[in-house]
Amino acid sequence: MPAAVATILAKTIIARLTAWIGIIGFIAGMATTIALRISFGNDVDAFNEDADIANVLLGAFLGNGFTSTHPILQIMNMMLTCWSLVLWIAYAMMVPSLICSLFKIHMETKAAKSG
Repeated sequence: MPAAVATILAKTIIARLTAWIGIIGFIAGMATTIALRISFGNDVDAFNEDADIANVLLGAFLGNGFTSTHPILQIMNMMLTCWSLVLWIAYAMMVPSLICSLFKIHMETKAAKSG
């Protein structure tokens, strides 16, 4: 790594900025996930009410998408499951870098207080 880049990255403001961006991104992502989950719940309730009115033998549930043998509905179920899985994998990959940034800030602060 070039010396100019190393000196820029060694500053505490860069570590703090990275940590805050990570924390804000994590909170925004979780809020978005909760809002989408609530929206899906409302959509499922509306779908089930419409299906009951039309006497259709099809029910939607939040846990597993649509329960049917129809191929299109099975694809929708798979897409919802994959979306949820990809979201949690993305969070799992983001957390270690966030923890490393916070740990670096903690160690720099501890070194500054003792030295």
